[in-house]
Amino acid sequence: MSALALRLRFAPNTLTAEAKPRARRRRLLTAAVLALLIGGGVLAALPTAHPPVASSSASAGTVSDGVLRAALPPGWSASVGPGFYRTHPEAWVLLGDFRLPPGAARHEGPPSVPSGRVLVTIGDFFPQAPSSHWRTVTSLRMPRAFIVTSRSWSVRYAGRALSIKVTFGSGATETLVRQVQRLLRSVQRVR
Repeated sequence: MSALALRLRFAPNTLTAEAKPRARRRRLLTAAVLALLIGGGVLAALPTAHPPVASSSASAGTVSDGVLRAALPPGWSASVGPGFYRTHPEAWVLLGDFRLPPGAARHEGPPSVPSGRVLVTIGDFFPQAPSSHWRTVTSLRMPRAFIVTSRSWSVRYAGRALSIKVTFGSGATETLVRQVQRLLRSVQRVR
C-alpha cells in the first residue's frame, strides 16, 4: 500500500468531523426538550395545595362544606372532610343522630353506627365524566327503597354531583326514615 493510501485511510473525514458536534448539540437539545415535557407532565399530575374550605363547619344547627348546607335536627352531629379536585371544592359530609368521632369524615371508612341510630353519608363532588350524566334533581327526596336498603343514590343537585348513602345501626324504623328524608330536604346551595 502506498503512503498516500495509508494517510487517507487513517485521516478523519472532514465532513464527519464537522457533523459530530452538530449531532451532539441536536441530541442535547432533544434531551432538554424531553426533560421539560416530562417534568411539566409530572408537575401537572401532582396535587395542588389549596387552602382549606373556610366554611367547613358544623355549628348552630347547620353543617356546611362550603358549597352545600344542611339543617341538623336536634341531637345530630356532623363531620366534614373537605378536599379539592383541581380548583373545585369537594367534600365528604357525615351526618348522624349520634356523636361522631372527631375527624370522622377524614378517615377511610364510615364510623360504626350504634344500634337504633342512623348515619347519612353525602359525597359532594364537582360533576365530571360519569357523574355528569347522573339524573338531575331539584330537591333531595331520596327514594324510600334506597334509604331502607342502604343503597347509594347518585344524583346531580344544585350544580354538584352527590353520592348519598344511609346506614342504619340496626333495622330501619319509620321515625328514622322520616328524619333522614327531612334532613335531606334541608340541603341547599350556599354559593
